[in-house]
Amino acid sequence: SRVLVMVDDMPLLSGDRGTVEWNMIPMENISQIEVIKGASSVLFGSSAMNGVINVRTAYPKGEPEAKVSLFSGVYDKPQREGLHWWGDNTRRFHGMSFSYAEKKENTGLVVGGNIYSNDGYKGGFVTDSTHERYGEELPVREKWGRFNFSTDHNSKKIPGLSYGINGNFMFLDQFQSLIFAHDSIGYTPIGVPEGDKPIRFNQMMFNLDPHIKYINTNNNTQHSYKARFFRDDYEPYKDENGFSNVFFQEYQFQQTFEIDDAKIVSTNGLVSNYIKGDYDDIYGEGGSSKIKRLFNYSGYSQLDIKYRKWNMSLGARLEHLIFDQENYVIPVFRSGVNYQLLEGTFLRGSIGQGYRYPTIMEMFVKTDYHPVYVYANPDLVAESGWSGELGVKQLLQIGEWKGMLDFAGFVMHYDDMIEFTFGQWGPVGEDLNGNGLFPENQDELLSNFAGFGFKCVNIGETRITGFEISAMGEGKVGNVDVALLASFTKVNPISLTPDSTYYEYADMYGEPIVVTYNNASYYTDGDILKYRHENILKFDINLEYANIMTGFSTRYNSMMKNMDAVFGSWVFNEIEGELDPLQPIGILDSRERMKNGDLIFDYRLGYHVNENVTVSFIVDNILNQEYQNRPADLGAPRTFTLKLSAKI
Repeated sequence: SRVLVMVDDMPLLSGDRGTVEWNMIPMENISQIEVIKGASSVLFGSSAMNGVINVRTAYPKGEPEAKVSLFSGVYDKPQREGLHWWGDNTRRFHGMSFSYAEKKENTGLVVGGNIYSNDGYKGGFVTDSTHERYGEELPVREKWGRFNFSTDHNSKKIPGLSYGINGNFMFLDQFQSLIFAHDSIGYTPIGVPEGDKPIRFNQMMFNLDPHIKYINTNNNTQHSYKARFFRDDYEPYKDENGFSNVFFQEYQFQQTFEIDDAKIVSTNGLVSNYIKGDYDDIYGEGGSSKIKRLFNYSGYSQLDIKYRKWNMSLGARLEHLIFDQENYVIPVFRSGVNYQLLEGTFLRGSIGQGYRYPTIMEMFVKTDYHPVYVYANPDLVAESGWSGELGVKQLLQIGEWKGMLDFAGFVMHYDDMIEFTFGQWGPVGEDLNGNGLFPENQDELLSNFAGFGFKCVNIGETRITGFEISAMGEGKVGNVDVALLASFTKVNPISLTPDSTYYEYADMYGEPIVVTYNNASYYTDGDILKYRHENILKFDINLEYANIMTGFSTRYNSMMKNMDAVFGSWVFNEIEGELDPLQPIGILDSRERMKNGDLIFDYRLGYHVNENVTVSFIVDNILNQEYQNRPADLGAPRTFTLKLSAKI
């Protein structure tokens, strides 16, 4: 992830994959969500190249309070008959969440949890009459359970001292679908008609977060220490290892100075992050050891200055990474300014450097879930770059309704950008007969899918420019409470080195193959990066009158113009005048049908039974539109959900 997701100021990324563990976020206990745009690596380190999302959990403030939410829903019949693989059966999803908060004297306690089960809209039946599973249903279902707690104690003996520990525990049982079997049966994963079960993951995760803070109001200083131990276990039921550990620590010192009309906040910190990955089946090969270890040490300093109508910030960070046998020392800088032009008008600008180290998975992963193969690339190097933004924010007030309108233009430049790229990275077939001659037949050619698969590679220099217009606000318009949230984003993501060679390998005859961004791309006009939406629109409005609440939202994504060239070739499509496809799944047929992008509408209706109980009815994808999450992966059909929320 190039956007760092944190919970209570600490990263929530898996150690070996570097991915966001969204299901671990305690949604039932969120106080606020902070978003920082642009390069933020000065304060937050690697993975904050494009910005930061910080989720702050709530703390008890007064009387004990309990909240509970129950919901249940169904998937509607898709418009295309070929997608409706479940026939007269019903595909359901349901779940519940709860939270309880209480503060006694100087100690606060919050507990919460979530349970979820989903039959899934993807799946299918085994249609190969020669297979032992003939006629069996193979759905892509999932279920999970999560429990969290947080404590915070304010010392009576030492004013300003507080400390506590937070924890989060989760178990996940999930089947996954990577690509569909064919566009005509787009909700059925590849391999299911032939009897192959979807890939199943059992995962157990937990984190423990001790923290301590001391605020001295006499000299306006603040000391804080926080830590997170995060374990992600991929093989909780097996004897062999399959896990990653993260041990994150941060000490921060902050002091505030007031000099005449100026207020200066100095923030300084030291950070250490230790990652251990032990998953021999997936990334044990390569490197100096089967067990992968990463050490990260850094120091940072930032000044935030408020002087009359000006707000300015300037910061620097030095980070030292030790990974396998590599050592990196990288300095980064960031600065920003905000000026109040008029009473409700603010101008801003920022520029900052960023970087992101390759993860253990990106460098060493090697899997063969036929026909999907992933190849290792231990030669990956870190991404680096910079980003800048200019923006204007205008506060609005219409009667009792208050809001804001924001416009921002941005540019992001990357060196050695990392992309997960599909290509012919492996040998073309396998010598199943052991005679040194291969591929002799179709079986030998397809035994490793002719060497096709995914691999993380550095693709060179890239640049993303664009602008974003957003509006938000809430308040009364007459007797109706109106909440509005809307945004439109336009981006131009391009490769600056589209014809430069970024990878070479030998084909089955020993001939060198040169890979450039253009010859690995399906769409080459304008040098557009792969798998990017150039236009994104979001809109949501919520209305409340007396005991009735109603809301409407829409989202639009333009079509991803570019993808890996192989997805648009004869390998996956029946193309006149070309070779017979190795795996005919009809990606181009799906692409042609959704060439105008995806426009999805949602609706909700609620009734407040009393001040503590609310019943809601939610319809997602009202028009039952067919849309893509990415090529060869379709989004869900229309769903109906009934939800009951209560607080005590």
